[in-house]
Amino acid sequence: MPRRTILSVGKDVELLSDRNRSLREHGYIVVSAHNRNEAIVLSGNRHFDLIVLCWSFGSDSERIAADLAIVSPEIPVLVLKPPSEHSQELEDPFQLEQVERFFHSATSRRIA
Repeated sequence: MPRRTILSVGKDVELLSDRNRSLREHGYIVVSAHNRNEAIVLSGNRHFDLIVLCWSFGSDSERIAADLAIVSPEIPVLVLKPPSEHSQELEDPFQLEQVERFFHSATSRRIA
């Protein structure tokens, strides 16, 4: 199976770096974008299997996801949610399982 390419978008450099490292360690090809404009340009000019959009954009996340859907409607966007306000952790809530679950369900839909 060919390696999947992910556009990872986030304005918090540390969260983005950690997320990208995790994705690469699991065999994904990762391209980073640090803001809305970079993400839109990259998504319009390259093939990606998935866009992962960090919660660090706050309330702009949904607007950015909508903009990406207009530019590249064929690329699914996974919008990560922030940690719960009751969480004691300040870490990125990103779970690699979300990405793997997405690809598994997409493959299942194509096979069925």
